[in-house]
This record gives sequence, structure tokens and C-alpha cells, in this order.
Amino acid sequence: MPVMLHFHGGGFVSGSNDSVTNDFFCRRIAKLCDVIVLAVGYRVVPENKYPAAFEDGLKVLHWMAKQANLAECSKSLGSTLVGGTDMRKSDGHWHVADAFGASMLEPWLAAHGDPSRCVLLGVSCGGNIADYVARKSVEAGRGVQPGSPFCHCFGERTTFEADTPNADSGC
Repeated sequence: MPVMLHFHGGGFVSGSNDSVTNDFFCRRIAKLCDVIVLAVGYRVVPENKYPAAFEDGLKVLHWMAKQANLAECSKSLGSTLVGGTDMRKSDGHWHVADAFGASMLEPWLAAHGDPSRCVLLGVSCGGNIADYVARKSVEAGRGVQPGSPFCHCFGERTTFEADTPNADSGC
């Protein structure tokens, strides 16, 4: 199943990956698109200076690359022993030294998702982060699947009486 990284909105000063609204949005997207949605919690201002949010976006994409690499490694290992060393630690996570250094494989992601099929989604200012991360990924030669920007501010168009032509204008 593909994995979608969702960057919330909030004008870089508010919003949260664990707000009720964001949770509802992510659950709905996951159900409609049949993907695993990971809501990214990035640093906001004024507590953090620019470009903290963009750096966090790159860090989470780097983490996803690790997950894809480690998931492939764990599948090819076929056991918990590598060179006589048990790679499964007491916390139940796989610990594998890979090209990125020591890291942990998240078993739930390896079992249910395909981190190599990563999609970026951003709403409002989160769209700027998603775009930046995608561009940096392409520049580094590790391109993310191309996609379209997604930012629907409203679910449907509502026409009010004042919006209709000639309403109360006598024209």
C-alpha cells in the first residue's frame, strides 16, 4: 500500500499534525485513496526560525527512504540473524545498519505499507513544504512519484443569493 506524507496547513505559525481536523482529513484521505497517511508534525514560527519547517520535511522524506531501504533489507535477510548478530532488539524493532547509518525499521510500516511508493500531500502552507521536498528529492536524484498539488479549501461550492446575477439589483 502506498504511503502518503501529509503536511498540514496553518500559515507556518499554527496547525498541528494531531489536531482533530487534521486527523479527520487524514483518515478520510486514507480511506478514499487506499493509502497509509502519515501526518507530519513540523516546527512552526515564531518558536523556530525559517527554514525549520522545510528542513523537517526533508528529514521525514529521508526517514521514508530509510524505511524503504530497511524494509527491503529485512525481506532479503529472511531471518533475524545477520553475521551471527540478532538484529531484533528487546524493543521488538529491527535494527539494521544501512547506508544511512544505524536505524530502526518500523514493523507496522513494513507490514502494511510500501515506503518506496511515497506520495507527498500538503494543504495550504503545507503544500509549499511538499513542493519543496519533492523538488529537493528530484535534485538529489531520488525523485518522489510525480503528482499534482492538492489544496481544496472547501469541499463544495455553495452559492449564496448575493452571488447570483441580478440579485436585488434590478438589472
